[in-house]
Amino acid sequence: MQVDVQCRFISWKKPAVREQQGAVLLVLLLFTVTAASAVLVTALNHRTRGFDGASSSNVLKIAQQALIGYALGNADLTTAIPPGHLPCPDNNGDGISNVPCGNRDESAIGRLPWKTLGLSPLRDDSGECLWYAVSGRYKESPSGNLFADADGQFVIFDSNLHRVNGVNNSDKAIAVVFVPGTTLGNQNRSTSAVSKTECGSQRISDGSSKSNNYLERLSGIDNATGSYSGVVALGGNFNSIPSISDSAFILSGSYSALGPVDFNDILAWISPNDFGPVYRQMQNFVGQHVRQCLQSFAATNGSKYPWPAILDSSSLPDYSDDSGERFGRVASDLSNTQASGLNNFWPFDPIQPSVTCFNWIWWDNWKEQIFYAVDKNSAPTLASGGLLEVDSTNTPIAVIVAGRKTTSQARNSQAEKAAIENYLELGNIPSNGNGRIPAGDESFESINFGNNPFNDYVCTATHCS
Repeated sequence: MQVDVQCRFISWKKPAVREQQGAVLLVLLLFTVTAASAVLVTALNHRTRGFDGASSSNVLKIAQQALIGYALGNADLTTAIPPGHLPCPDNNGDGISNVPCGNRDESAIGRLPWKTLGLSPLRDDSGECLWYAVSGRYKESPSGNLFADADGQFVIFDSNLHRVNGVNNSDKAIAVVFVPGTTLGNQNRSTSAVSKTECGSQRISDGSSKSNNYLERLSGIDNATGSYSGVVALGGNFNSIPSISDSAFILSGSYSALGPVDFNDILAWISPNDFGPVYRQMQNFVGQHVRQCLQSFAATNGSKYPWPAILDSSSLPDYSDDSGERFGRVASDLSNTQASGLNNFWPFDPIQPSVTCFNWIWWDNWKEQIFYAVDKNSAPTLASGGLLEVDSTNTPIAVIVAGRKTTSQARNSQAEKAAIENYLELGNIPSNGNGRIPAGDESFESINFGNNPFNDYVCTATHCS
């Protein structure tokens, strides 16, 4: 089965606006999807417990991997935003994502847009097409506040109302795919002949256009809307989609020999762990743009780079450069750099020449997670300390894009935002612990040398890891 799914990815193409990917991206997709495949299939086998229909289980696997492939696919560095977005649902059953879907950061629900994903119609054992919900921060249109730390907006429960996808905000599901099963009770899936599509209807008044004719309610949780109306406290408020807050979905754990009597939804979800290869692509996009902009600055300033903005636990990051400091965040105010004889402005982005560096529409979402070090010989004026190294090789600069925060990291208060250990991993934390480079500790690493976890993404002056 894995071979079949991987082949789908290699031949899969998005609409024309995305047909800029080259051979390098196709190779990258092959390896990243292959690496994630075993994890995805294992997770899905667990999530579809109690269900014996092989074909329905397979279409869930295909749908989940196709969605992750879609998020990976928008990795062209010349696009306006980093990769990682998922398509809007299909509202009329023609397989095409309907955009926009709601307001910014609002979750959306509808049918799986199989045609947009480059697939044939995906059907369950009963012949029904799949349904799909996507978190508002991750949806494609209108694009939301998406970056590596963005949480999903879906919590999954079992029939005993126990959370099954973790208790932390960072565990919430990014997207959910549903097998609706056969008609139950008063469900009406009728379609007018003149408005019929492959999987539904062009008329919103037809029964086949309404999610509650496919997805059921159990223990107060309504899979058709993501809402909860029960009396048991679930540790949060769960609202009907569209919503910018959390929504809830439920698995059934009670099956008779002939199947469930009044609930037959089967669902799978995309977790942040499943999205790991996508986060890596997002870090690559950001790191490449930052590296190129620093190189462009040096090209017109005598091979010198600006002072970074230091970490300060007394206030939120203000992104003002600090004379003499060689490590920190990327500065927006270059006054001290100007005082050292260099330009006080950033150049145009070499990758997107119409945009000034660090004026990208996505930069405010990411700038807190970007760190920058400069060699003592490449600083605006000669600085103290040793030579800057990445993986034991000298480099004039190092750009480090912090990954998604781990369970031991917090990034909320001023003090937490100034603590480098809340962003970078062990090998990239300066030894004095205050975010400055002490003499003798100018080395960084782009490879996991036994540090676990490790999700930093590192660029030098010439390349990114």
